[in-house]
Amino acid sequence: MSVKKLGPDKFLIEFSWFEGGRRCRLRRTVFGSQKAAREWEAKLKNAARMGELLRDDHEHERPTFSEFAKEWTDTYVKANNKPGEQANKESCLKLHLLPVFGGRRLDEITARDVERFKADKVAAGYAPQTVNLHLACLRKLLQCAVVWGMLQTNPMCRVAKLKDRREKWSFLTFEEADRFMAAVPKHWTPLFLCALRTGMRQGEILGLRWQDVDFSRRMLRVENSLYKDKLLPTKSYGRRDIRMSTDLLEALLPLRNNGSDYVFPAQDGGPLHRKTLNRPLASANKGLATKSIRFHDLRHTAASHMVMAGVPIKTIQELLGHSDLKMTLRYAHLTPESRGEAVDLLEKRLEAERAKQVDEKWTSDAAARLSDSANP
Repeated sequence: MSVKKLGPDKFLIEFSWFEGGRRCRLRRTVFGSQKAAREWEAKLKNAARMGELLRDDHEHERPTFSEFAKEWTDTYVKANNKPGEQANKESCLKLHLLPVFGGRRLDEITARDVERFKADKVAAGYAPQTVNLHLACLRKLLQCAVVWGMLQTNPMCRVAKLKDRREKWSFLTFEEADRFMAAVPKHWTPLFLCALRTGMRQGEILGLRWQDVDFSRRMLRVENSLYKDKLLPTKSYGRRDIRMSTDLLEALLPLRNNGSDYVFPAQDGGPLHRKTLNRPLASANKGLATKSIRFHDLRHTAASHMVMAGVPIKTIQELLGHSDLKMTLRYAHLTPESRGEAVDLLEKRLEAERAKQVDEKWTSDAAARLSDSANP
């Protein structure tokens, strides 16, 4: 038995043994650390000693989906995901993936099985976006199985996501934003205005403390996000400063003596639960004639307004706290009205340029005529 390094995080285990008077040989490529490869080598050696390792039957090496899911959530998910993401993955496994794949061995799951899973979820009335989230969780789990040497290939590589034809983001025009804010209950105006003017995430707003507010510099420091009454790092694990608009500054000033460390506290002075925002959001949506938005859509609205105001995309990326500029470009889409305004501005620029050329030609012709009259 030996372990050979084939490349970065890739090892080859070669193993031979005698079974029923025959010499059997196994070659297995595993991914991960050398320590993990050695552990697999030890498992194979022990299985051969116990007579459990057969040349064409390695069921003991292939855990069931349920067994591997538990190991995956206890290790990879807890080490690499924030609490909210952990809860989402655990819920997806419990409610959707384990009932379908739980009792099957990992190597028995095929692309055909996943396609059946997709079809059943669509038939049950789940939205394409929801099914795609289930597929993303399954894809990541199976990819970890490949990296850890428990699968040779990921069957999800041959499975496409469902096409999501719904509007990905909803946002408010300037006029709609005014009507929305006019319908917000007075007590909640500062919080909703903060979302609309800064583009902060809901958890970042709920986790905003007075120590993060600098009135003299008109700045908000964003470095925490509230999740289940716990202050955690922001989604991008970074810190950013956002300048307050005049109306936001004036809305926050009267709140300074609220007796809490939080800018927007609950009645007991502690952190505000996000479900508390459902009622004022429903009231504010009554001010909109043709649409209803989620709280997160205020973030999209803030980004869109920044774009329409001419703020550079790179600056918007920094204000929103995106680690990838592509995400900013997806958020900061323009309204049809703003595209029309862009065309109008282009036409005005062209008209000004043509007028300038005519003026220069007239000046040049006039100068030539003056020169001719001075030298008959």
